[in-house]
Amino acid sequence: MKDLSILIPARHEEFLQRTIDDVYAHSLADIEVLVALDNWENPPPVLADVVITTAKGQRGATNELCKLAKGKYVMKLDAHCSMAMGFDKALLEDIDDLTTIVPSIGNLHAYDWVCPQGHRHFQGKYEKCDQCDSSELTKDIKWEIIPHPIRSSFYFDTALHFQYCPEETPGLVHETMSIQGSCFVISKERYFDLNICDESFGSWGQQGTEVACKSWLSGGRVLSSRKTFYGHQFRETEGFPYENKVEDIFAAQKFSRELFLKDRWDKAIHPLSWLIEKFGYQGDWTPEKVKELCG
Repeated sequence: MKDLSILIPARHEEFLQRTIDDVYAHSLADIEVLVALDNWENPPPVLADVVITTAKGQRGATNELCKLAKGKYVMKLDAHCSMAMGFDKALLEDIDDLTTIVPSIGNLHAYDWVCPQGHRHFQGKYEKCDQCDSSELTKDIKWEIIPHPIRSSFYFDTALHFQYCPEETPGLVHETMSIQGSCFVISKERYFDLNICDESFGSWGQQGTEVACKSWLSGGRVLSSRKTFYGHQFRETEGFPYENKVEDIFAAQKFSRELFLKDRWDKAIHPLSWLIEKFGYQGDWTPEKVKELCG
């Protein structure tokens, strides 16, 4: 049995192989990397322990990979990430069968755009250089985790949207109300028992809220570790390989609110109000909002 199986669903991901290589280079545990080329037209050759092709969407592709996993624990990871050295060993030190754990998160500086004059532009979508108007831009790969800020404390607001806590919780390893859905570790058994990537949400969206709510409300816990960290490439201006149509995003958010705000998840032993109260009414939560929205 492997210590950890790393599940990477990918669709038209430019940095997939670089992410895979990064994982292997920074691992200190006995791991395997499983990749799903999800509905990918003319995919490039990919070097990993397991590579499958599927057309099931991000959640469905992750579920297919998890069925093949040989590890006691599984990590779902986005295909545009860089890990700190020993990330796997550090996370496994603090996990048990009732725990979901995440590393601290920073921004991955994947590349710059560079014009012939040498002007540099941080990754994103550019039609031309904003200093000399040249449209001849080339991509210079950086692949560096930006050291500040590295965040480890998260919550979801009254719309169940992911948010960073304005203040970090003390401690190397601490509880967190919610997570950012690009990376998390959970036991394989619990992954399936909680239906941790429920395809009823749709392909994409609400991943962090789903994982956090199911982990907490079922009697488990969610930990965030400052012992290790990773960089995630945020791509607000570039678009996403996975479709995220506005109507699909709204549908995922509506399903999430119906399931958790109204306490309709059948494996819950706690109501959502318990979780909100446990973390002291973070963000726009208040006792009045809990009474209005929950149950």
